[in-house]
Amino acid sequence: MTISSQSATPQNPLFPNIKVPLIGGDGNIFVIMSKISKALEKNGVSSIDRSQFFNEVTGCNSYTEALNKCCRWVVIL
Repeated sequence: MTISSQSATPQNPLFPNIKVPLIGGDGNIFVIMSKISKALEKNGVSSIDRSQFFNEVTGCNSYTEALNKCCRWVVIL
C-alpha cells in the first residue's frame, strides 16, 4: 500500500512516532531527506512508502515546499 502525505500536516504527520533531529544541522534538502529516509527505514516503513516520500519531496518547486513536505511525514526536532 502506498501512502501519501496529502492529508497530513506538520502538526499531525503521517508517522508521529518517528522523530528526526534537524535543528542546527545541515540545511541541504538532500541531507534532510536522507536523515528522514533513514529514520523511516529504521522504524520499519516499507521501501515503497520511502520511495513515495522521496517522490513527493523531489516533486516540490521550492525549498520551503520541500521542507514542509518533509514535516508532513515525521516530527522534526
